[in-house]
Amino acid sequence: MFFVLYAVITVLLAAAVFCASFWAPATFGEVWADQILFQIRVPLKGADLGLVRSFALRCLLPAACAGAGAGAGAVWVCHNLSGPAAVLPALLPLALAALALMFFARRFGLAAYARAALTENTFIADHYCLPPAGEPLFPPRRRNLLYIFLESMESSFAGPDEGGALPGNVIPELTALAALGVNFSHTGGLGGAAAVRQTGWTVAGMCAQHAALPLNVPFGAKVHGAGQPFLPGALALGDVLAAAGYNQTLLLGSDAAYSGRRNFYTGHGGFRVLDVRAAAAAGLIPPDYRVRWGFEDEKLYAYAKQELRRLAEAEAPFHLTMLTVDTHTPGGYLCARCPNLWPRRYLNVLACADRQIGDFIRWVQAQDFAADTTIVVAGDHLSMEPSLEKIIDKNYQRTVFNVFLGSAVPAQNHKNRLFTMFDLLPTTLAALGARLTDERLGLGVNLFAGIPTLLETHGLEALNRGMIGHSAYYRQKLFSAASP
Repeated sequence: MFFVLYAVITVLLAAAVFCASFWAPATFGEVWADQILFQIRVPLKGADLGLVRSFALRCLLPAACAGAGAGAGAVWVCHNLSGPAAVLPALLPLALAALALMFFARRFGLAAYARAALTENTFIADHYCLPPAGEPLFPPRRRNLLYIFLESMESSFAGPDEGGALPGNVIPELTALAALGVNFSHTGGLGGAAAVRQTGWTVAGMCAQHAALPLNVPFGAKVHGAGQPFLPGALALGDVLAAAGYNQTLLLGSDAAYSGRRNFYTGHGGFRVLDVRAAAAAGLIPPDYRVRWGFEDEKLYAYAKQELRRLAEAEAPFHLTMLTVDTHTPGGYLCARCPNLWPRRYLNVLACADRQIGDFIRWVQAQDFAADTTIVVAGDHLSMEPSLEKIIDKNYQRTVFNVFLGSAVPAQNHKNRLFTMFDLLPTTLAALGARLTDERLGLGVNLFAGIPTLLETHGLEALNRGMIGHSAYYRQKLFSAASP
């Protein structure tokens, strides 16, 4: 009986790991060990049930069949073989498990990640910057901030004439906004932020832009679950604006508890959180309403208008951060209003997201509070959509979209820059009119100031190495420390 159980469990796990090695790239595109290790430690609460079903059908079901076959084979071995003849069948499940693990590790770079994690890396300790006490300094009339994370939005989604990588311009509204506002670019035209390790999924991208830090959960540390502090030693955008008297809200169409996003924003600035659970509790959606992750962007923008009106009625300045979700992989959410202009589903989803953000920005700019409001629109990370690999040239440098509207600083030093999402934190503060003496915060620099970024100084390869190594400073001072 023991041999049968051993064979079933070992082969089942080996098959699940082997199938996951194909399922993950097919579902999310290129992924790395850091993202995988983070996601498997995050509770499933709040996850897209479609992804859970997909994993169950494409990984767990084949694994269960393999396990059943192994069990049947083990029963036959027990009844028909003994002594030396049974040794090889007994070792076969272990051999299969070892091969599956080796394949998984090679596919996602687990060995290199493990080597780096076991080596002390002082990059973050050497470059992390906190401002002097009393900074940043805000002007007497503080500007409002509307910060919009567009799920998976890249500058790459424009056409070649605009500097993008698609056959045509799928994001004409965003392209027009980039021309009207300030688009920080790695070229002389439309461009954006380079992707850096430990920033390539939603909560990591939010952490990069609002705390100027990678999300690197140390080995042995707990992932940010309910009630656990999220980077308590870091100084985030919400901390700075809370100290300046801002009313702050986080609005998103999914469950804010997923991946610790609620903890990050409530722990850094005391945000009011409006997510799918809050919307159901307020009667905005039915209690059992669920579209993939939660509710679709069409509803998100409607709720954002309500929340902006509420925030604008108060005397204090406001900060609303919102996160869209329709363009999340795989495939995106094709709503009833999505056009049918492009040959691929995901391109039509992107076009729909572009139209919706354009309509929303026009609404905001028509409101009375618009003159005192700075708007930042940025992708949260590069898209993981696998179908893009078939239409974007591998030699094209994909970058995360950004545009600043209503900035207190005029357009300057914004073209032909090499930068990352870390630099958007001090740049956002500058766009609000706040001043930092040395123009630095976290791992970022104020791009308006024109001083070299870490990427410009060190290059992408060195920056990536600095993100994945073990950092005692990160673990002790930022990940586990008391709030600054």
